Amino acid sequence: MTIINSIELEEINNELKKLEINHELYGTAIINREGHVLSSRLKGDIDDIKMFGIKLMNIVKAFEAIFLPWLKNDQLFHVTIQFENVQVIVFEINKNYYLAVLLRIENVDFGLILIEMEILIKKLKNILSR
Repeated sequence: MTIINSIELEEINNELKKLEINHELYGTAIINREGHVLSSRLKGDIDDIKMFGIKLMNIVKAFEAIFLPWLKNDQLFHVTIQFENVQVIVFEINKNYYLAVLLRIENVDFGLILIEMEILIKKLKNILSR
C-alpha cells in the first residue's frame, strides 16, 4: 500500500472542502482498504468516524466477495446504500483508497452528483498517483 504524504493529504483535504458548498452533501471521507479514515469532512465524534470507515469497508469487501466471482476482472466502481433520507455511496479511487459520500435524498440530482464525483475521483487519482 502506498503512503500518503502531508502535501498529498493537504491537496485531498482541499478537494473535499470544495464540495462543502453542495448542500445535498452531509460529508465525505477518504478511506483506505483497511477502513482507516485518512481524510474526513464528516461531522461527529472521531471514534464514530473511525468506526464508520471500518464498517463501510467491511460492507464493500462483502459486496466484492459476493459479486466479483461472477464478474471476474470487472472493477468495482461504486457501492450505494440507501436509507429513508440519506444515501451513502462508496467510490473506488484505486485499489487502496475509496471515497465515501453521504448525501440527502430529498431533491437531489443524482446524475449531477455522480458527474461531480467522477471529476473529483479523477483529481484524487492524479494526487495519489504521484
